[in-house]
Amino acid sequence: MQSTASPECIPTLEFPEIPNKDDLVDWTYSKRREMQEIVPSVFLGPYSAAMNSKLDVLKQIGISHVVCIRQNIEANFVRPNFPQHLNYLVLDVADTPTEISSHIFQR
Repeated sequence: MQSTASPECIPTLEFPEIPNKDDLVDWTYSKRREMQEIVPSVFLGPYSAAMNSKLDVLKQIGISHVVCIRQNIEANFVRPNFPQHLNYLVLDVADTPTEISSHIFQR
């Protein structure tokens, strides 16, 4: 039996435009100590990119939220530095081949 639904009744889905690879600046390992914009308004970087001395830089760029992914054993020294200025999500994830972390990323 064939469907009688016409294309007009099918909802249109809209997705953000995928950036053109020519418009992106390539990530380079030499910049591994800095945060880098990986898609518009989303930055990826090491903990050192959000250390105590970096608040002015973070504010200048417009950072408002930080996701901090660390291991449990790092909790004493890898922690939110500016909770009064930025919103944090801290995820404790073991860096092992057997860690099942899919439940963490469903939030």
